[in-house]
Amino acid sequence: MQYQLPVSAEPLDNYRIRVEFKNGEHRVFDVTPYLQDNFWSSLKVPEIFKLVRVGPLSLEWPNGVDICPEEVYFNSVPI
Repeated sequence: MQYQLPVSAEPLDNYRIRVEFKNGEHRVFDVTPYLQDNFWSSLKVPEIFKLVRVGPLSLEWPNGVDICPEEVYFNSVPI
């Protein structure tokens, strides 16, 4: 299975993100497992987490944190 690029991202409660991919799939990605890592720990602040956006190739935040699309696609669940 090939991963898809995200085209939209909507922050949800409990550090989850609803992501629409280029192929039309809608999936939910849970960021919680990543929050223990120092790189992503700033996302524990809800106001920062809610600033998620789709960048050229990844989900990203204004503070420089990002998550690559294959990570998001393969570790999300379809809705």
